[in-house]
Amino acid sequence: MDCPTSPLQDLPFHVATLRQIYSYNDTTFGFARDYVLNLGSTQYALYYVIGTIFAYAVGVIQATRLMMTLYLAGTVLSMRALLLALDKDERLSLLIVPLLVNVMFMFGLLPFMCGIPLLSVRSH
Repeated sequence: MDCPTSPLQDLPFHVATLRQIYSYNDTTFGFARDYVLNLGSTQYALYYVIGTIFAYAVGVIQATRLMMTLYLAGTVLSMRALLLALDKDERLSLLIVPLLVNVMFMFGLLPFMCGIPLLSVRSH
């Protein structure tokens, strides 16, 4: 199983964490024997829960790709919704595309970045 090739610094960490949560009770991996699952001590709990749900449908690697796609496309769509709510030209939402792959994204803070589309939709 190959991890998606990416310059994102924390991507392997997030994929590994998602794998551990997804396969926690799988005896092949034995994670339950060696680890205690505690999602209450991470600020990324929602990201991992949603990612695990996606992983049941498409697998861990594809779930990671899906979460990245949700951030990238979701930010544009939520900006469009915000502009519509403010009675502005919705085409302006395309101006956010060059800003999507930014320092926070490259540092691998994908769980943090996934909150941006939700914040924009929530604000209107």
